[in-house]
Amino acid sequence: MNCSLSFRWVPVAVLLTGLALGPAVQNSVGLARCQEPDPAADEADAEIVEKLAELNKLVESGKVPKALTEVRKLYKESGHLRAGYAFSQLIAQRCETLAKSNRKKAHELFLEGGELARELLADPGFPDAVREEVRNAIYNQACSEAVMEDAEAAQKSLGDLFEMGFEDFSQIEDDRDFAKLLKEETFQAFIADARQAVVEKVLRQAREEIAAFESFPFDFTTTDVVEQPLSLTALKGKIVIVDFWGTWCPPCRAEIPAFIKLKEKYAADIEIVGLAYERGEAEKAVTQVVEYGQKTGINYPCAIGDEATQDMVPEFRGYPTTLFIDREGKVRMLTVGAESYERLESIVLALMEQETSAPATDK
Repeated sequence: MNCSLSFRWVPVAVLLTGLALGPAVQNSVGLARCQEPDPAADEADAEIVEKLAELNKLVESGKVPKALTEVRKLYKESGHLRAGYAFSQLIAQRCETLAKSNRKKAHELFLEGGELARELLADPGFPDAVREEVRNAIYNQACSEAVMEDAEAAQKSLGDLFEMGFEDFSQIEDDRDFAKLLKEETFQAFIADARQAVVEKVLRQAREEIAAFESFPFDFTTTDVVEQPLSLTALKGKIVIVDFWGTWCPPCRAEIPAFIKLKEKYAADIEIVGLAYERGEAEKAVTQVVEYGQKTGINYPCAIGDEATQDMVPEFRGYPTTLFIDREGKVRMLTVGAESYERLESIVLALMEQETSAPATDK
């Protein structure tokens, strides 16, 4: 029978000290599954794992360029996704080193890494668990093209990213690699058009997701970190965003600027509440959140979350988890993981649209 290759993905983490074969990812990877495994595919996978383990010894001995050459050869000859993933990570590591000493060689590798990423991501069997990581190679390619002042190529790479679902325009605007291009009218127009297309797309998605979302009971009453009362009931009349987060959590921290911007823009209509779940000693949690809020300019109330509040969220999956609650106190949407500003704004706008388009009721 014809069947796509299926195996448990073993990520190859490129460290400063070398290429390490890490533990198997537990939550699924998967390439396409079928009823009958393909013995030949399993044998091929085992062979690639063995060869990568041998090549890891080159990296451990400091022979990274040699390892890169050999992994490139292995991927070109086998076309195996695991070898491709290892190749992409070694490219990223080598680029990081070369960028400090030889920009031209680094640029060549950035280009190769971006093209490799496109090739891997075009394969439907490439694991979802590492797609975003590999997609970063295309962003890095665009950065390198911008630094090398190849505006046309940078736009092409960014355009590919947008088609793949990249939505974080703030990242581009804050990235110094794009600083010079962002001053050019042509590039500004390109970004503006791309942003508008993304906004329209994510708004359509938000409308559909809100319409299909199954709500659940949720409430909280607490005291924030500056000892002020805080409750969902008191916020009735506003759209409320509740963010389950922690100062220790990188994706949570990455999302904070978007919340700050959202609160600044829609202060009259929304309130954001950060429920922090800190690690370590409980008595230090308040201090950690206050200090982090002061450092980052958090402009909305934060409180220390408790298990009872978190348990109200069905099948809570991790941080950050964000609830979107309408003016009547009903949960209308839930997201897990860091979201772009455009995505967060689209959900708020979709909720506002529903209010203005709702038919009037007789009193």
